[in-house]
Amino acid sequence: MKTGLDVFDEILGGSVPQGVLLQVFGEKAVGKSIFSSQLAYKNLEQGASSLIIDTEQGFKNTIGSYWHERFKKRFNLDCDIQYVNIRRFALRGREKKVFESELRSLFEAALSSMKINYTRSQLEQACWPFLEGIEIGYTVNEKPTLYVIEAPALQDILALNGVRCDILISESGRVEIRLLPGTTFKVSESVLGKFVQEANISLLVYDSISMPLKSTFIGTQDFPGRSSATALILGQTQKLCSELNISVIALNHVTVNPITGQNKPYGGQIVGYDFKFSFMLEKAYSSIVNDKTIVNSRILNEANRVLRVHRHPSIPEYSLSIALKLCDEGFFC
Repeated sequence: MKTGLDVFDEILGGSVPQGVLLQVFGEKAVGKSIFSSQLAYKNLEQGASSLIIDTEQGFKNTIGSYWHERFKKRFNLDCDIQYVNIRRFALRGREKKVFESELRSLFEAALSSMKINYTRSQLEQACWPFLEGIEIGYTVNEKPTLYVIEAPALQDILALNGVRCDILISESGRVEIRLLPGTTFKVSESVLGKFVQEANISLLVYDSISMPLKSTFIGTQDFPGRSSATALILGQTQKLCSELNISVIALNHVTVNPITGQNKPYGGQIVGYDFKFSFMLEKAYSSIVNDKTIVNSRILNEANRVLRVHRHPSIPEYSLSIALKLCDEGFFC
């Protein structure tokens, strides 16, 4: 998959790799979602569909409302956005499905009849143990399509990848993951794997991989649970892109190494091991003109972003950087 950013393609060995995971991390509002969405639209130009798993629920109000028409024009596309709905369900008998809305109504009726007060969060947590199944509603289009799945909940991300689990909170407040029967580690048979195959998807984008983890594991005591969840997501995703030979780009937030003071991707060592390619996207300041790591100096005077090599199979950390210009048509280098 060519990105349309020649210098970036060259550093990647010619194109976005298939079968391995690629990460782009950085501060908020630096343009990570615009960058990855631009690559998703570029992939449509090359005749295949793209899938964005939106865990931050910001796609409709940013990319969908503002950038969609701009990227269509830039890449001369006749394409649609299809929002794919996730539906969780319980089983009544062997085949009858009871969906979340129906189950929630039953709980509401029972609690109201007993005059018990409850919150929306409590009601959702009460329903979760019964919702053993997950499915997605979509229509396969003949022409290349941008599919978007909104999945802010960690359980949904895991379930899409074939992992059924409970999120447990101990008496001390520690959050842990417990696998449940029905988990399948053959990802080509998972809900996500079947969708990727049926819809001819060659690029999968996680925007972002870190948000479901941050909203679930909030304390230092939760690090073991966070590591387990991260390993499950990335392990299943690695199998998916290897078995189905697709490209995967995951966006991530940034944190600071407490020892060196350098920026690093959120998620600890698990993230460091699983991503074979990792880049940090940051804003460019006037000092960029003296940056000796920049490999495309011709746009230095116009650059307002920098993409730095954080991990690469053959390039030392932070030894190469790409100057980028973000404008109304997207990123250029």
